[in-house]
Amino acid sequence: MKKTIWVLAGAIIIALGGGGYYFGAYKPHQDAITSFQKAYSPLKKDNAALNKKITQAEKLTNSQAKPLTSAVKTTLTTAITDAKASRRDVPKLPKKTDAIKRQTAKAPKHFNYDQNITTLNAAITSYRASIQQRKLVTHPTQSFVVSRLVKVPTITGNQAATDANDPNASLNKAGSYTAAIFFASSMVTEDVPGTDILDKGTDAGGCIEVYKTSADANARDRYLKSFDGAGALNSGSHDVIGTVIIRTSANLTASQQQTLTTNIRTALTKL
Repeated sequence: MKKTIWVLAGAIIIALGGGGYYFGAYKPHQDAITSFQKAYSPLKKDNAALNKKITQAEKLTNSQAKPLTSAVKTTLTTAITDAKASRRDVPKLPKKTDAIKRQTAKAPKHFNYDQNITTLNAAITSYRASIQQRKLVTHPTQSFVVSRLVKVPTITGNQAATDANDPNASLNKAGSYTAAIFFASSMVTEDVPGTDILDKGTDAGGCIEVYKTSADANARDRYLKSFDGAGALNSGSHDVIGTVIIRTSANLTASQQQTLTTNIRTALTKL
């Protein structure tokens, strides 16, 4: 009987001891973990959304598809850098209960990355649009160029060169242009001699030269640049966009050349 009493007493003591551990240590520790996870759950969710957007942006900047202008890449890269700098990582779960509680108290009460994500979205949209714009002026067809030129208000007519009448006899030759569309502009007020737009050449307004590659277009641009400021040999302004060169008449002032070039660029790259 005494032995049974002692066994029961021992069991009670063990049970009480176990209960003391459960309520005095185990449960408070588990409750602290739960509070920690709840406190940092919003930040963890926001981080996942931000990281997804950053990954999307980085994938775009690392892709083979290139934008028309480098400015959009700079803007997107800056947005990525700022987003990473703004990111607040969820801390590791401490081992001790008191440390968990202290870390939980530091959890941000009101915090999100709305502005970062908005900025990234805008930069991504601009980057993608610039990629599409580059495609428009990468070895475009003659008909495409003509369809865009007629939308420029000050261009009054155009005429494409052919193998038979190309004034430079360079059409479709290695490294040369695959299309040359001469145009007349109302901005040119001088009387330019010639029987038609092609005969009048770039003096009547300008010309759009299309090349297969950027290398070919840039080589041609360097050649034209050698005549800049050369008096009667000056052939006017020239601007490379994609694999296209926009040329404007030497009869125009510098500001007029810039205005006409900008208007043509806008027409060629409108999505």
